Amino acid sequence: MSALKEGHFSGNGDLGGVMKRQTGFTLIELMIVIAIIAILAAVALVAYRDYTVRARVSEGIALTAPFKIAVEENVEAHGELDARACADVPALPAATANVAALSCSGNGVLSVQTTAVAGGLSLEFTPALNSDGILVWACRIEAGSSRHVPSICRSP
Repeated sequence: MSALKEGHFSGNGDLGGVMKRQTGFTLIELMIVIAIIAILAAVALVAYRDYTVRARVSEGIALTAPFKIAVEENVEAHGELDARACADVPALPAATANVAALSCSGNGVLSVQTTAVAGGLSLEFTPALNSDGILVWACRIEAGSSRHVPSICRSP
């Protein structure tokens, strides 16, 4: 027999002893979900912070392009890679938010120093003539964290 025929159902939601099924989430379930979201957010924040520093470092690397061209033109004009490689290569006109200094010294070696917000790195780009007489550039990190530079600049 149904609960209605026996008089157990009063119409006000009371099933008169019949178990009422639980709906919704318990507090512990909600706390577990919030904890999982917090852990994922913490991991994402660290990854995002590293990503932004890497993007800032890439500005310093990109700024070397015109300086590399000037060194390459000097090497081409003189026929060898020597102290004249930095002749007429300008210094960085003004520091940027991410690059503190960029200079040319020695046999065309370009040095880039990033600001603290860009990881406080010091990178060095060294030119060399390969067996075909083509100028190639090697990048290495002088100071700072290697996780913020491209793989070509990390020491083996």
